[in-house]
Amino acid sequence: MKTYSQKLRDPRWQKKRLQVLERDRWACQRCYSKTEPLEVHHKEYGRGDPWDVPDEWLVTLCEDCHEAVALLKKKLSYLLCSSLASPGISVVIELLESNRKSDVAELLQTMGCNEEFLDAIIVLNAEIRHSFVRGYEIAMEIKSKEDA
Repeated sequence: MKTYSQKLRDPRWQKKRLQVLERDRWACQRCYSKTEPLEVHHKEYGRGDPWDVPDEWLVTLCEDCHEAVALLKKKLSYLLCSSLASPGISVVIELLESNRKSDVAELLQTMGCNEEFLDAIIVLNAEIRHSFVRGYEIAMEIKSKEDA
């Protein structure tokens, strides 16, 4: 079985990667830089290979923005799993799915999020909607291992 790194060297991924970079006009879709090294970010992963996902699940990001997005997802997942009881999760998912950004911001403020965190969540709302459930599952797995 190939490692993820080996799969990223596969010609099928390289072709898909180039298509995404061209679609995004060789610019980071978060900060719009065209001079920083670019990466193709999976907003969500499928069950198959990295190239077996819909194009809308992929976006061009510079290295710094890619790292920032990954960190934001980790922070959000940790915050949600440590601050909300299970019934509250369905409320957040419903708000994100209905694209009610102000309600999400209000809810997260009650959880003690700072302004910068709220702004990042609103900016990345579409990405969070796509990956929220999986991020929560991963965070819960990590939390249960820490608690064990």
